Amino acid sequence: MFTIRYLLLSSEDIPAKTFIESLDVRLRCKVFVKLNLLSEFGYELREPHCKYLVDGIYELRIRDHILSIRLFYFYLENQSIIITHGFIKKTTKTPQDQIKKAQHYKQTMLNQHRSLKS
Repeated sequence: MFTIRYLLLSSEDIPAKTFIESLDVRLRCKVFVKLNLLSEFGYELREPHCKYLVDGIYELRIRDHILSIRLFYFYLENQSIIITHGFIKKTTKTPQDQIKKAQHYKQTMLNQHRSLKS
């Protein structure tokens, strides 16, 4: 079992949580179902539920009748999964700026994690 955590940029800035809370109740339920699957299966979860993108960054895929929601995440030691942020996908390909944001968030988290260990 993996632990799901949200990236914490500051006490008031938690991008994934803010995004999820902006969704209506029905979509939030779908997000939490997928997060539970991710928690249970971790690395074993495959497409269509998630997809590896680049540099240790994955996207969790949530589909609705009309919308496609993506949550970005990466693995941290001790079976932790860090959810960085999410967005509503409006194109066929995941936008590069969203991937770059996830990479930046990952690097920020890893730098904080290293400094805590020192």
